Amino acid sequence: MLSDILLISVLILLNGFFAAAEEMALLTVRKMRLKTLSENGDQRADMALHIQDNPGDFLSTVQIGITLVGTAASAIGGVGIVRFLAPQIARFPMLEPYAEGIALTGVILLIAYFTLVFGELVPKRLALLNAEKISLTLSAPLNILSRITYLPMRFLSGSTEWALKLIGAKEQRLPSTSPEEIEMLVKQGAAEGVIQSSEEKLISSIFDYTTRRLYDVMTPRTAIIAFDEKTLTPVALEVAKRIGYSRYPVYRDNIDQTIGFVHIKDLIWASESANLSQYYRPIRFIPSNSTLPGAFDTLTETGSQIAIVVDEFGGTHGLLTLEDLLEEIVGEIEDEHSPVTRSSVQEAEGEWFVPGQTSILEISDLLKVKFQSKGKYKTIAGFIMKELGFIPVEGDQIQKYGYIFKVRKRENLRIAEVGVTRATVNSK
Repeated sequence: MLSDILLISVLILLNGFFAAAEEMALLTVRKMRLKTLSENGDQRADMALHIQDNPGDFLSTVQIGITLVGTAASAIGGVGIVRFLAPQIARFPMLEPYAEGIALTGVILLIAYFTLVFGELVPKRLALLNAEKISLTLSAPLNILSRITYLPMRFLSGSTEWALKLIGAKEQRLPSTSPEEIEMLVKQGAAEGVIQSSEEKLISSIFDYTTRRLYDVMTPRTAIIAFDEKTLTPVALEVAKRIGYSRYPVYRDNIDQTIGFVHIKDLIWASESANLSQYYRPIRFIPSNSTLPGAFDTLTETGSQIAIVVDEFGGTHGLLTLEDLLEEIVGEIEDEHSPVTRSSVQEAEGEWFVPGQTSILEISDLLKVKFQSKGKYKTIAGFIMKELGFIPVEGDQIQKYGYIFKVRKRENLRIAEVGVTRATVNSK
């Protein structure tokens, strides 16, 4: 009986080895970590990478081992233990007719219990908790086993492929990690304190960056400050001194005929009688349906800092700068030359006075509200017009997200200022 117990224990431990190896082959350890160890000269990492690159072959090896262990355990079946226990149970007169059946059932249940706990669950849990250590430890013996079982493994792999073709199954190659999964991991890491809030925002902004369009970040046509090519250099310098920008588009006749841009430093030593037609530089044009990454590539590849966004009819749609694109990832960029500005949002007696062109993202941060813009608007004015469905007049208002948004001032057809107050219970 003792020999049977020892043999079954060994088989259970072998099953545990194969269970841990199976978990390893299913890529529970980070591949980049193994590559780093491999580059540092760890041969075990080389073998672990080989296993990850060929999971199908190694899973066949593992399955061969598990099948052989299971077959051996079934063949032995604790026969010696049953023979020992049955006479002991037969001492009880009521149980004597069923002694052998009870002993066999008890032995099967015990073997099943120990196999599940120590041959499956514990090894797999250890492989998950110590993925790197287990992978490095098991990589060498698993590679040796794969060589020993090479011929049976190839036969089984071929049989599997044949069976799959027979039922019409086709292999589908899916990305190992989707952007949604990465974002979920980032949020989980932030919730657990592994990733800082600023890091979470940075990573999330990178994913948003790939899907947003130019109209989300560009300066709209109506807000572009540009010069006619006939503008005298002293006039341009005076405007630049007041505005604070270093680059301005230059147009001929109207803004739809932009011919270049002027850098203020080129005008510092210019003649007072000269106009901008002598100093403007070539400017890039980017279609309005471009993505932010596409526009970024265009600007960086050409060494440009500024570009005109054109619509489908060739007209000027907006102005885009490299700084606009970078700020979508890292946030507002300020340097020693940036004008010192205060928030354009002012508060008085429980009401916020907001310029109509204020970014909806800024208002979202201010009010702690998530606007469902879905790319349909990017300013507080756009939000109001979207909700009303028409161009409002002064005094028009809407109530949403627990706040009242009221048009305080309008300039021509443009909403110039919006008043925002917290809605009360009696507000309609």
